[in-house]
Amino acid sequence: MRFTPEKCCPRCHAPRALCYCALLPVIDSDTRVSIIVHRSEFCRATATANTAHLCLPNSRVFPYGRAEESFDMEALLSIPGNALYLFPEPYAETLDVTLATAIPRPIHLIVPDGSWAQAKRIHRRVPALHAIRIVQLPPQGVSRYQLRYAHEEHQLCTLEAIAAALGVIEGAAIQQGLQGALEIQVERMKGKRPRFTNRAE
Repeated sequence: MRFTPEKCCPRCHAPRALCYCALLPVIDSDTRVSIIVHRSEFCRATATANTAHLCLPNSRVFPYGRAEESFDMEALLSIPGNALYLFPEPYAETLDVTLATAIPRPIHLIVPDGSWAQAKRIHRRVPALHAIRIVQLPPQGVSRYQLRYAHEEHQLCTLEAIAAALGVIEGAAIQQGLQGALEIQVERMKGKRPRFTNRAE
């Protein structure tokens, strides 16, 4: 079943009857978070980048690939802080506590949002991103995201990746808060949409 925009919450994009905006925590973070969102992820109730943005006042969404709105690279680069681009390229440094501690604050965390192929293309097609230090997460275990199927067990949704990165940079409390937000989104959407039932159940 598809829901038209007028029947969805303009903030969380869930059907209005399932809106979970009021349930989400507001989490203060010293780290500035920028999320580059592929056009295919905009206004999707199962997308998690917007949920992260709603929880993090110190975050900003940058649309990518939309005909009506160009990608604002200048604005992205103008955000102060030591920039880190989060994506598991083979040559990426591992964002562990040792690395995070050595980086002067504030940190500007840049995260692509889309399918794995789309996220990879974003980095490849925007040359200005190539100059930004690229990092990947340490092993995280199995994803808790149950609204879509990952190709590999270790693949995380965008919200989980942001939560894990901020957990390394700022501590466990912020990671737990964002994981709680993901659980709210998953339970609210999964409970009313049977086709999202986990294969293992």
